[in-house]
Amino acid sequence: MAAAPGVGTDPAKPELVADFTAALDLDVAGPRYRWAHQAETYLVPTELDYVELGNGSRRHVSGVDFMFDIRPVDTDLPSWRVGARLRHFGLTSPCGSSARCSCPAPT
Repeated sequence: MAAAPGVGTDPAKPELVADFTAALDLDVAGPRYRWAHQAETYLVPTELDYVELGNGSRRHVSGVDFMFDIRPVDTDLPSWRVGARLRHFGLTSPCGSSARCSCPAPT
């Protein structure tokens, strides 16, 4: 459950904007990850369900991944989204996982 403070009819009361589950699998031996995400959003009523794969410098997404366009996709990710994902990993991981996802292993 995700509540956003200051959103909705009463800025003092958090409003539920989404229910979601997510799973992140990181390959500790190489720069690879799998991010699976399912969400029901309430701001724009939509059901998101997608898988994002990262392998070296390539990233790919398949499924419904955007609340304003619910057509399923199966495409490479644009660079802005790769940067946003790596930033998210770096901010939320105590192990600094973004370094493992973006840099080749030392030789």
